[in-house]
Amino acid sequence: MTIPYRMLGNTCLSVSVIGIGGRQIGGAIDYKGRPVNTEGFDRKSCLMLLSEAVEHGINFCETSDMYGRSEEIIGEFLRERYKTIIVSTKCGVSPHGGFDLSPLHIRKSIEGSLDRLNMENLDIYLGTVSDFKRIDLDSAMETFLKLKEEGKAGYIGFSVKSREDAEYLLSKGGIDVLEIEYNLFNVEFGLDVIPACRDMGVGVIIKSPLNKGVLTGKYGTDAVFDEYDIRSVYLTGDELSFRNKWIDDFCSEFSVERDRIREVALRFILSNPHVSTIALGMSSIKQLLENIETAKLPPINLEERISIEKYSYDNREGFEWRLPEIRR
Repeated sequence: MTIPYRMLGNTCLSVSVIGIGGRQIGGAIDYKGRPVNTEGFDRKSCLMLLSEAVEHGINFCETSDMYGRSEEIIGEFLRERYKTIIVSTKCGVSPHGGFDLSPLHIRKSIEGSLDRLNMENLDIYLGTVSDFKRIDLDSAMETFLKLKEEGKAGYIGFSVKSREDAEYLLSKGGIDVLEIEYNLFNVEFGLDVIPACRDMGVGVIIKSPLNKGVLTGKYGTDAVFDEYDIRSVYLTGDELSFRNKWIDDFCSEFSVERDRIREVALRFILSNPHVSTIALGMSSIKQLLENIETAKLPPINLEERISIEKYSYDNREGFEWRLPEIRR
């Protein structure tokens, strides 16, 4: 059985249900996306991972101009394997800190990405920012639409962090793709935003499907991350303990062995038929092959998916549970 494919909304792109998340193939980066710890970077292994992914049917890769050397690695791969993968990259994080979706920054960013990726035009170009109501969205949208008209980007969209931002962008219209965080810890996008994307023909890319690796179950309460690992900033102490207890309670509730939590987490996401693809970070061929096999498994049924969604809502620390009307 080959890896499944789904249409990316109303675009003409058919994408593998899991794709390569480009952050991990970019090497270690600091909080501004700048490469660090260059001695530990293995370019050859990154290229081998991409090659193996394509051989097994993966045709989608998500990256960013702030993922260290990620775009350069993908560009080097594409020199030999031109048009073998659909590439989505994004801009909006300023190298000086904060976010910037001004027309000047967007245009400067896309030229840099095209050069590093060794591409004449991008398949998908996304903007990202923490709060879209604090920027001039009309100006940003106009610039993205012009890039699409000029042929520099085939399809456009945004990467968002909150449901409020997603709903705001969808109300504005004009986007082809939305990248959102949707996982066992964070299910709210599945209740209304993803169905809304379906209704509008907007493709859905899932980021952080395993919550930066926590939902693999391999990072216990005593896990210590490398100083160059961004997780060292926010996955410490009480937060890591809380997430591990949540995993233990979830496994008990749904009779899941802890070493299968990664599989359940991915199957949960893929059980939503309106998800187009998952941008999944992988650092080894072993992880790649495990994830491909998981993508081939039957989806979780609708009744169980709804049970998991409700459980996640009802068991979030400090969350006042208000389940909105579920649209299927």
